[in-house]
Amino acid sequence: MKKKSILLMVILFGVACTGCSSHNQSKVKTVYGDTYIYKVFSENEAAIGDLQRGNRVSTYFIPVILDGYRVTQLGYPSGLFFVGNGSFSQDPSDINVERFYYPSTIERINDGYLLYARNSLDVMYCGTVVDIAKLNINGNLSYYVPFQDYESYLEIFSGDRNQLKKANVIYDLNYENHEYYYVDYVEETQKIENIPPSPSREGYSFEGWYKENTFLQQWDFTTDMVLLEEGVNELRLYAKWKRNGVINENN
Repeated sequence: MKKKSILLMVILFGVACTGCSSHNQSKVKTVYGDTYIYKVFSENEAAIGDLQRGNRVSTYFIPVILDGYRVTQLGYPSGLFFVGNGSFSQDPSDINVERFYYPSTIERINDGYLLYARNSLDVMYCGTVVDIAKLNINGNLSYYVPFQDYESYLEIFSGDRNQLKKANVIYDLNYENHEYYYVDYVEETQKIENIPPSPSREGYSFEGWYKENTFLQQWDFTTDMVLLEEGVNELRLYAKWKRNGVINENN
């Protein structure tokens, strides 16, 4: 009986150390003025965990790149006893987080990544089509996805269907098949309050967001309001890029 107890303790210690090891492998990086905890899991990819909310803000744009690693996963297992920073949690003393913006680079979600988020949290998501209800198993969130992909998300959505909603603002990177950057939902006749961080592109500098991909009118976040014409489901803003001193109007 004594040997079995010792064996059990060894196994439990090993599991605990695994969690501790996962915690030690976590890295910290400040981007956009906010500090993120993440874990590298491949040569050029990383999973994002908790936030160190020193700025005490209510809205977060999850970054595309951390220390050169592409952010492709939300959350990660952290062991049985040492939960570590593999998921977002919120202390009662924190300001209430109202919105999370996830970029198009997200490919995988660890179950319950936003389990400890408070109610009335809006998630703006435009990554790979996966069951985004897995973000929060309590089911208290609203999830906004690109209008044209809505049906694909709905097919595999395991939560209350009323929680899955259509975004009406699209930030188009304007290269590589016009992939998304972030999405948003803004009531019509309202200004866009949450401005995404400027995107980056190797060999280019970002020149702003435009109302059309011919770059005739730049979007003015201080005055422009979201107004959709009849039959139009979303406002698409296009990134403008400059390379080697020449404005690239087609890519």
